[in-house]
Amino acid sequence: MAFFQRKPLLGFEIGSLLAYTLLTGVVVGAAAYGPQEALLRPLLLTYTFEVQLLLYVLFYQSLRNPVFFALCCLFGGLHLLLYYLLRHSGVHIAGAPPTGCQSLRATLPLLLLFQCLRLVSLAAQALDLVCPAKHGQFDIYHERRVTLLDIVLLLVYLLAVVLLSLV
Repeated sequence: MAFFQRKPLLGFEIGSLLAYTLLTGVVVGAAAYGPQEALLRPLLLTYTFEVQLLLYVLFYQSLRNPVFFALCCLFGGLHLLLYYLLRHSGVHIAGAPPTGCQSLRATLPLLLLFQCLRLVSLAAQALDLVCPAKHGQFDIYHERRVTLLDIVLLLVYLLAVVLLSLV
């Protein structure tokens, strides 16, 4: 099995990327022109944490496609740019470090971590990484049984999401 599986993007993937592009425009507009605290705080929380979690949970199969992965890395680069634009803007999210936008820096490292976790999964069990479903017996798409390693790797990713957003 090839590490990357090149195939055309699915409608779900295209729609998600278009929606995320729109959300990116809203965040950039809010950062540039909107009321900083009232609008930007919930947008940044949604834009970063939820999306970084969804990359693993919903898009673990999509991230096997090099085109989708490259487009996600492009958004990761935009996140870095937004971080550098916002870090001195005074945006503060309760419970987060002083600037509140550290999690924007985490997208690219999390994408790379995901691919490293895939390598670990492939090397250790000759199975590609999956995301456990709610009850943990099968993955979300019901393609295969979840192993203990799948659960451990998910926990590693979740811990990285939290730690990278706090540092």
